[in-house]
Amino acid sequence: MKYLIGNHKMNLSEKELKVYFKDLKKVAKNASNYVGVCVPFVYLPLANKMCKCSKIHYGVQNMHYEKQGAFTGEVSANMLKDYNCELVVLGHSERRNLFFETDEMVNKKVLCALENGLTPILCVGETLEQREQKQTNKVLKKQIVSALNGVKKEDLTKMFFAYEPVWAIGTGKSATCEIAKKAIVFIKQTILKLYGLTDENLVVLYGGSLNAKNVNEILSEPEIDGGLIGGASLKVQEFEKLINFKN
Repeated sequence: MKYLIGNHKMNLSEKELKVYFKDLKKVAKNASNYVGVCVPFVYLPLANKMCKCSKIHYGVQNMHYEKQGAFTGEVSANMLKDYNCELVVLGHSERRNLFFETDEMVNKKVLCALENGLTPILCVGETLEQREQKQTNKVLKKQIVSALNGVKKEDLTKMFFAYEPVWAIGTGKSATCEIAKKAIVFIKQTILKLYGLTDENLVVLYGGSLNAKNVNEILSEPEIDGGLIGGASLKVQEFEKLINFKN
């Protein structure tokens, strides 16, 4: 089984999303893969309503690490749980780069999500400049070690990880299968070494412009457990091509 999770970012209207979920439920019904969608906060009630009694797992794209307080514009884990939220994307490169989220902030959010029974999708990845300077592994290790500070060994299987090469997000560029494989293997080895493990069922997704053209090449690699999908998840007919991937 592969894990295919759509990240809608700041896209689609309520009207469009109603049609989207109606169509996606039909696709997901017979899917052999895990199907997830992360929507903007305002559409979480709609996801909760429309995804009941379906195979669609749903969530959001961020959250705050405090339970409550004077944090204008933020949303807490408890608020998400009111709508049976399952998934929460954390540490996405757009949050890190556009909204200046630090490794320490991401770590607090990961701990909060796990404490509240949410499934964090922890994103890590390097910029083009860092890759060209051969800093990829150094950057990934730093992000992983920081984000997992205080996370218990038994919680590793309660979360997803996503390799997101920043240079391949929203650019139309995509990592080759070999690049994605090497990074994901490194991520898994780093986590296992950090916890003194030799084997664990870690789920690491690829999150850099995965689409119908490259899905077979990339997801055919056993080490790549699925995808965190942006643009290709916005239209059900496109997302369906990824959801129906078979080895």
